[in-house]
Parts: sequence; structure tokens; C-alpha cells
Amino acid sequence: MKDGDYELYVHTVNFRMHFAGKQVGIVVPGDTVSGLFINEEPVANTVVIEKREDKVLLSATTSGGDRAKVKIAFENGISTIIVEPEKQGKNKVSLRFGGMPVAHGLGDAGGWNKTFDLAEAEENTFEIVNDGGGKRWSSTFTIFPKNNFAGVFFDRGKKNVVLSENTYQLNTEIEGKSTFYFFTGEPKEIYANYKKVRNELGYEDMKPKPRLFELGWESWDALGWNTNQETVKDILAKFHAEGYPIRWAVTGSGFWDEGGTTTSFGRFGSKFPNPEDFKNWMHQNDIYWMIGLHTNLVPSGGPYYPITDKRDKNLKVRSFYGNDLSDEALTQNLLLTDAENQPRKITSTIFPIVPCYLIDGNKPGAAFWFHKNYSKWKVDGIKEDTMMDLEDETSIFNMPIAKIATEGGHVMARCGEFSSPGPCCE
Repeated sequence: MKDGDYELYVHTVNFRMHFAGKQVGIVVPGDTVSGLFINEEPVANTVVIEKREDKVLLSATTSGGDRAKVKIAFENGISTIIVEPEKQGKNKVSLRFGGMPVAHGLGDAGGWNKTFDLAEAEENTFEIVNDGGGKRWSSTFTIFPKNNFAGVFFDRGKKNVVLSENTYQLNTEIEGKSTFYFFTGEPKEIYANYKKVRNELGYEDMKPKPRLFELGWESWDALGWNTNQETVKDILAKFHAEGYPIRWAVTGSGFWDEGGTTTSFGRFGSKFPNPEDFKNWMHQNDIYWMIGLHTNLVPSGGPYYPITDKRDKNLKVRSFYGNDLSDEALTQNLLLTDAENQPRKITSTIFPIVPCYLIDGNKPGAAFWFHKNYSKWKVDGIKEDTMMDLEDETSIFNMPIAKIATEGGHVMARCGEFSSPGPCCE
């Protein structure tokens, strides 16, 4: 298959794939065994069902007998490979190439690697997860700048990328089709096409808001969980007096009422007895007020008591009251659910330390609902900082947080995938 200066070769015997450039020869080497594995077995036979200049439909059979339809398109610098196994239920699908000398990307999964170059001598498997800690912004995008090549896949569910000097492998374990995208060309072309695909799939790019690139301050390092409006005002006033032009400030914690959380929308506690006065003071000093915000909800009922006496930093909390909005979100089918369509309850080790539901931003109406309730805080924006170990559920944050940003809120986002849900990503 040809596209401009590049060609994609697929061997019909074992599905070995490689990309070549007209002037430079092989750009992306093929794997020595196969380019496609289904349920960990290599494809051993491939039959061409239909072929056109820029598209081909294949039937692939593994050495273990699993079969799949494979659609390949290659045009305008983008190669799309869709693998649809015949076997019902979850299937492991892997595309595999040979190694390339330099690799960058993979969001937080790659960011915690010991070296900037992810293609090391030893093989590394990069799990694409949200663990509630250091890995909360997820991406499968990997660029190989020396080879003018990149790859990405977006399917919701379990996925990882394997890299070494000898291997580039993309793995999914999901039901139905697995879709993979590859990009050829100079880095500028690659990133433009990646943006095109990303935007078409609903991953918005947020327009930068200049205010967030000015000097700001967050209460956490100074006050931990014990923020209050007078202490915050005193600190910010001192900064201004010393000539530091603070233009935004995050009160990340402690602003809610006793037993509440960041989603006790509009219920300020005794440490912020006059939120409107506080906001007016901030604006008089040209400071935007932002709060910490998570996307989890304590179930209704309660009170709920943590099963551990351990508390993060200087957090003091005995119990959490139930949030009636959880029932509303449940009734409207806005919550993250399990394989049996039952709402999942997950407990953070940081906050809140009781089982909670989570908003699933993929659900119709979830983003609108979350923004509507967030607006009850009547602040200028948020630092989203949800701390829940969600494993492979990485896709639930983008739309609710992006909704706040597109409606005028100043957003600093920690969780998300493929694009930053806010103008600023922590």
C-alpha cells in the first residue's frame, strides 16, 4: 500500500508488517515472527478479501485457530488498522513491529521511566492506567522521531505498550474491534495528523487562558488540609506586599463543611464563613479563586467512617456524611459501572477515605450535570485532582472537566487521557 513517499507492506503468510520510504528504504522494521497476535498466538495465515489502492480487507488466522477480519487504510500520512476477532467476549489483540532507536511519549506511564528515551535495551511494558497517584494522565501515543513514525490507540479498556531496542508492540484486551493509528512523515506532519484524529474522536484541545500562565499560588504546601479564608488572605496579601503579583490562587482543600468533600457543591464550611466576601477580596486584588475538585461522590445515607486511623498529612476527619446527589447521578445513569452494569465504589487512600462513586464522563449528560453542580461553588475555576486507583478506566475525566473549561472556568487538570481537559495540565 502506498501513500506519498511511504509504503506499507503486509506479508500474507504471517502478517509481518513494515513501513518503507521511497528514498530511504525500511523506516519501520517488521517483527521477526508476526505483525499481529490474537490471544497471544501469532497470525499464521492471511487471505486478501478485498484490495484497493489505499484500503485492504483481510482475513487472518492464528496458529491457535483464532480468526479476525482486518481492515487497513493508508492515506494522507495516516495508517488505520482495525482488528475484529470472530471470538465473542474479550480478546487480546497485539500489533508488533521491530525496534527503533529512540521513542518518546506514553504520558505518565512514560514520564516515570528512568530515561527520556523509552526504547531501552531491556523490554519494558508500559501499562496505561490511572493509579490515583503518579500515573493519572494517560496516553498510548509514542513517537519515533529518528524514523519519522508514531503510533497510538484509543480503545477504552485494558491496554499497554511494550518497547525495547528490538520491539514496538501495542496491546489491547477488550470486546469487539481494536483500532490502531500510525503516522508517517516529519514530526510536524505527525503531530498535525495526531491532532486531527484525536479531535475527530472527541478529545478537545483547550485554548490556553493567559491568566493560568501568570504567577499563581496553591495553599497545599503552606496549609495542607487546614485552609481558611483569613490565613489564605494574609498569605496572599504578603506576597503582593513583597512585589509578587499573584494572579490566581488554589484553595485545594478544607473549604467544604464538616464531613463533606469537594463535591458537597456549594456547602462551604466554618473556615470559609463568607465565601462571597472572600471572592470579592480576591477580585479586588486581581486574583482568580480556584478550588480543588474531585469527580467522586460519597453515596447517600451515612455517616461513613474510614476503616483506618491513618490520615494524609494534617487531615482531621472522623466521618463523611452521605451525598444525596449520588442518588440523582445513579438515577440518571451518570456513574462509572462494572461489567454487570452496577455502580463501582472505590476508596481513595488519600481523600475521601471511604467508598465513593465516580462520574463517568463518557455517559450522555454527565458533563452537563457535573458542570451544573460545580457552578454552585461560584468560583473562578478548579484544580482537578481526583485520587482514585481506577486501573484501566482512564477515559472518564476529559469531558466533565473540559465542560468546566469551555464554559469559562480556569482549569488545571491532573487526570485525563490524550489531551488536557483544561488549559493547563499539572
